[in-house]
Amino acid sequence: MWAVVSALVILAAAEPSRADARDPAAAEALFEEGRRAMDAKRFSEACDKFAESQRLDPAAGTLVNLAACRERTGELALAWEAWRQALQLLPSDDKRRPEVARRVATAEARVPRLAIRLAPAAPSNSSIRRDGIEVGPAARGSFIPVNPGEHEIVVEAPGRAERRYRVQLAEAERKTLEVEPGDPSASAETRSAPPPPPPSIRVERHPAPPSRTADTGRTARTVGYVLGGVGLTGLVVGGVSGALALGKKNDMDAQCAERQGELRCSDAGLDAARSGNRWANVSTVSFAVGALALGAGAYLVLTNGPPERSSVGVVMGTRGREASLGFAGRF
Repeated sequence: MWAVVSALVILAAAEPSRADARDPAAAEALFEEGRRAMDAKRFSEACDKFAESQRLDPAAGTLVNLAACRERTGELALAWEAWRQALQLLPSDDKRRPEVARRVATAEARVPRLAIRLAPAAPSNSSIRRDGIEVGPAARGSFIPVNPGEHEIVVEAPGRAERRYRVQLAEAERKTLEVEPGDPSASAETRSAPPPPPPSIRVERHPAPPSRTADTGRTARTVGYVLGGVGLTGLVVGGVSGALALGKKNDMDAQCAERQGELRCSDAGLDAARSGNRWANVSTVSFAVGALALGAGAYLVLTNGPPERSSVGVVMGTRGREASLGFAGRF
């Protein structure tokens, strides 16, 4: 069998570099170093060289060598995957293809498989890691190819202790492992304990410094007094203009008389009527403005009286240590 692998390696060494390589020169140099390490039976070193060469310039021939190297190190799952990738890259008329196809089938039969499933009583949000790799919900219960040897499975869940499992698999062996996290953790028990009693609280009152609220109140009261003065003035003007309008009405009555069903006025009576109407309008407007201004002024003065101010300091004591937090407010 080793002779067949050697033949495949010779053919792979002669394969030209791919045109879409990122660094074909470095890939070729690493490939040659990997071949020398294989001849010297330094298989772990050879696998690393081939893997890096494949990363820099992917090629079917490099994968053939990498797969053969993985088989020598016992990494059957990785070897099987490398053989499969090489078969996909080889053209249908490539003379290496039949042997690579046979190696795919042989490696697949040798690969052990492990199915990990969560115990029915385990929390549904448990996490599972196999050899540091997350086993998602979709992969649980499926037979996943793994390398022969020992594997470590770690199971965790919120509020539960971590639990570790170790399982050994031989070539071509299949195993199913049911797992669950550990018992409730100490941190979860601490969280479920009743909370400690609250610290003692006492209230202290302190004189409050002047605030913007006080300034606003003083301004509102000043405006209220001004509006009150305007209102009183309007009422006085309304009263005077009303009296003038009444006087003009008396003059009009003296200069006007009803004759044959019609009211007839002299020129002086007509002037008195027009003047009386003007003073009546002034009186009406003055009374209305005065009443509104007086009402608004009274509202501002009454609702913005001098406030009684105080502040509250909350002192929280915890066994001899105090921290004071001051809050100023109107009460």
